[in-house]
Amino acid sequence: FLKINQDVNLYLGDIEKDQILFFTSKVERKYYLQVIKGEVKINSLILSPGDGAKIIQETELVISGLEDSHFLLFDLP
Repeated sequence: FLKINQDVNLYLGDIEKDQILFFTSKVERKYYLQVIKGEVKINSLILSPGDGAKIIQETELVISGLEDSHFLLFDLP
């Protein structure tokens, strides 16, 4: 458990090739996804290791594993 005294949720994602994750997001929140390993598709954007994406004004995030992958998802105000 890591306490950072901020309004943030941090998720560590572990997704297998061809697996699909659905994340219900809130339009008033901002999200940032950082790929650690592998390749993922978030909604229509393909990301590789080291890539990051800022996501705003979405109600659902669809994260697909194009290969076995690890990523961080930040849920921010």
